[in-house]
Amino acid sequence: MDVKASAVTEQQHEAAHDKSQSLLHSSSIEPEVAFPGSFGAKATGQARITGRSKLRRDYLRRDWLDISIWKSAFIELAGTAALCYTSGLIDVTLANLQNPDAIPAYVGISNIVLLALFIYATAPGSGGHINPAISFSTFLTGLTTLSRAVCYMMGQLVGAGLAGGLLRGSLGHAGVIK
Repeated sequence: MDVKASAVTEQQHEAAHDKSQSLLHSSSIEPEVAFPGSFGAKATGQARITGRSKLRRDYLRRDWLDISIWKSAFIELAGTAALCYTSGLIDVTLANLQNPDAIPAYVGISNIVLLALFIYATAPGSGGHINPAISFSTFLTGLTTLSRAVCYMMGQLVGAGLAGGLLRGSLGHAGVIK
């Protein structure tokens, strides 16, 4: 009885294994995406620009009305504004130190910490680009669409300008320019 039972369980195990392998290699299964602006084109299932001009036109025109792109662009705006404002405050504070030899070390360390903090903070919502050069390069490589890249870059530029205006307003002309 034990030999028969073990043969049945072995056959069931092989059948389950074959079924799981066929499901694994099925083309209907697509990987889940944390955010569409991901750096992994293969992981997100996004394709590069190839093919006829109609495909290129569709690639360049799609997603402009997608609300998730605008939400992600706002996250980029807020993250860039907060990064630039905090970095500006640190730089103004360091410029008023009595020991000017230590300033470059403090600026370098603060920028490393701030960049890491803001990239990790914005990565789940938008990809953590924070920099228009990153957004532009992801568009050129085909990892993001034109609409997403343009919205991100506009958000980043507006956020940096907003941070500059906030610095000027909070510190005044004498506090910002020394």
